[in-house]
Amino acid sequence: MKKFINLAGLLSVATMKKLILSIITLTAMAGAQAQLELPAPSPAASVTQTVGITEVKIEYSAPGVKGREIFGALVPYNELWRTGANSSTKISFSKDVTIGGTAVAAGTYAIFTIPGKSEWTFILSKNYKQSGTSNYKKEEDAVRIQVKAGTCSPRERMNFQITDFDDNGGNIVLEWASVQISVPFKTATKEQAMKSIDNTLNGLWRNYARSAQYILDSEGDLALALKYINTADEMNKDSWYVLWIKAQIQYKSGDKVNALATVKRAQELGAKDGDGFFWKAQVDNAVNTWK
Repeated sequence: MKKFINLAGLLSVATMKKLILSIITLTAMAGAQAQLELPAPSPAASVTQTVGITEVKIEYSAPGVKGREIFGALVPYNELWRTGANSSTKISFSKDVTIGGTAVAAGTYAIFTIPGKSEWTFILSKNYKQSGTSNYKKEEDAVRIQVKAGTCSPRERMNFQITDFDDNGGNIVLEWASVQISVPFKTATKEQAMKSIDNTLNGLWRNYARSAQYILDSEGDLALALKYINTADEMNKDSWYVLWIKAQIQYKSGDKVNALATVKRAQELGAKDGDGFFWKAQVDNAVNTWK
């Protein structure tokens, strides 16, 4: 009889544990179902773009026009603006850039502006953690330049873009309502790429070949490109890919006789590679046109 009572007590505790667990689970489910989802007045937005080998990222909250007059009213002229909603807009550069002739170190900055009817002041502040303009200090500016105010098709929400970019730079573009500003920036892609080449050449033939190709494409030191591609050729004999790069370097250097011989050899080796001969059309064209 005593054993039976003890067993009943154990069963009662187990049952209570299950009951409590069930209540907790149901409460959590009810809480999850009760979460209210509504559109944010100024939703979070971001844009990321690789320019050369520099990643540029802008993070901001995008306010809407909502039938209001924006510039000269909601956003006053000639007053500091955090250039967005909720918090300061942030821009990050993975490598050093230049804006308005000012060198800007890799890192994160807050974007501030002073809008005007025909001209804006564009500011990058080193203090990117500030939420608005109350803690802004001019002495923390990394960049302060004047840019022209232009027009654009009406935009309901404020929008940042990186436009007209190539390996050497691009434009930071802000559009809202019918106003646009464009801030050009420059990268140091060639110098940074050459530094990367110097730091990472580690005995792999493909790295030497890629480095030679980059120097060729960027109109760099062809003698250095030839040195790298010769190293790749020594490490990976009978590669049509290596020989095709070498032939282009020779041709651009004015060594057309050897360039033609090299490209013909690349054609012969590529023919054995089937679908892997992905530059066949270019190689064939060089064989037929180089004189």
